[in-house]
Amino acid sequence: MIARKDALEKIIKYLDAFVLEVRSYNAIGAYDVNIHAENSLIPILNAVFDLELTNINHQKKNFPAVDLVDAKNGVAFQITATSSMDKVSETLKKFVQNDLHKTYSTLFIYILTEKESKYNDAKIQELTDGKLEFDTSIHVVDFTDILKRVNAIVATEKLQTISRLFEHEFSDVQIASRQKKFRDGFLKNVPEDLYLNLVKVHFSNRLYIAETKYDEKLAGTLSRQMNKGKRKGKIYHPESLFKAIISTKDIYYIDWLIREDKLITFRNLQDPQEPLTHFIDKGTVEAFNPVDYYEDNDDKLNVFKALLKNCLRHLCYTLSMEWVHDRRILRFRNDENIPREKKTNWRGKKESVKTVIFEVMSKKKGDEPSHIVCFRNMAFEPNFHLLDDTWYLSINPTWSFTNPGGFKASGYEAEYMSGIKRLETNNTVCYQFRFFAYFLSNIPPLFVEQYPHLKIERIPPIAFAPAIEDSKWIPPKEFVAKTARETELFEDKELNANSF
Repeated sequence: MIARKDALEKIIKYLDAFVLEVRSYNAIGAYDVNIHAENSLIPILNAVFDLELTNINHQKKNFPAVDLVDAKNGVAFQITATSSMDKVSETLKKFVQNDLHKTYSTLFIYILTEKESKYNDAKIQELTDGKLEFDTSIHVVDFTDILKRVNAIVATEKLQTISRLFEHEFSDVQIASRQKKFRDGFLKNVPEDLYLNLVKVHFSNRLYIAETKYDEKLAGTLSRQMNKGKRKGKIYHPESLFKAIISTKDIYYIDWLIREDKLITFRNLQDPQEPLTHFIDKGTVEAFNPVDYYEDNDDKLNVFKALLKNCLRHLCYTLSMEWVHDRRILRFRNDENIPREKKTNWRGKKESVKTVIFEVMSKKKGDEPSHIVCFRNMAFEPNFHLLDDTWYLSINPTWSFTNPGGFKASGYEAEYMSGIKRLETNNTVCYQFRFFAYFLSNIPPLFVEQYPHLKIERIPPIAFAPAIEDSKWIPPKEFVAKTARETELFEDKELNANSF
């Protein structure tokens, strides 16, 4: 009971402070605080009303009648500091005129200050014309209605969560921060940088295709070896056989494809110095403009994407990364002989060192020494996209958890991945993307000379104004370990805004 009482008192305290803040700024005509309020209220309203509201104005500029929407539950909110009947009428009129009632069956008008004691229900019925059920005693709400709903919540844990949200949004520290912003020009047209998880891709201007030709006796021997121990009838992939064949000549690069017994690659098959020419019918070599090839049909487009992915795998191999087939990701490669923590040099604002493979240690129990439970490798999922005649690589940061041997997946990887997703914030993932974008696009010249067939180029961020800090609209994230394994997880804090 004490915990419930403390949570309620905290909610009342911070809600009163918020209402006072809005009134103060509106009294001097500083209505920009209402824009901030839309975002601050999202986590509050979601928790109190059990909704999934988002700010529609961030998705569609000048969206009519409402500010926050939950399409899944069919609920919309108008957020305003104006409590008059005229404001309510104007909102309802626009809501019905734009057929929003067909998408959102419930409309709330949230008054940031204090609602009127009574509204003209007859006029409201006229405006809604039977298309929307709108009762001013229910659907026009202010802070008093929030408190009533909060007081009706039985679960103390939920009340405590809501109280933490109120404290985060409406504490003295947050109010002081907003006051400073107003003095400096709140929400002035200073843009913030928005990053897409894309980098631009450049590749060779010639694509070569030729029929494969190699020693059939050798191929037969290798195929029997590859099939040994496998169930009868299982067919190996032609690329696996070709890879085994060229490895007999110490050729290990993988930036090629086999399709219908034809080799497809950016490597110049018309150059007698190219080692792959020993495994093709030289009279069948054709050279193509890559655009002419992948624009021919969807099948060839997919083949070309697969080739780009193999080229990326080759490039990343030179950067001490490896392909994990089961998860379709590229991760930093551990030491083959002695698996250990690994760091790499890179450059953001300055020369830096980044840990790319962490040791995850067991929790110490009594006199029992701590030991390596697994390794946690930085990784990303790559995908190629053709957008408006330009090729892009999407980089989706993730992690790979390997056993103490350094290569096989940890038996607890699924459990660790579930925990890490709940632990990491939007900023954490964004900084990991920016690290990979820098890392792949700032390759030392030595590597560029060795491998000219694929180049990554960072694309500049999109300038968006006005800037809205994530902390003002994303609710605070609290990580609570659900299992013993999750207690071993930790947030990677080596990357932050100062790194870039």
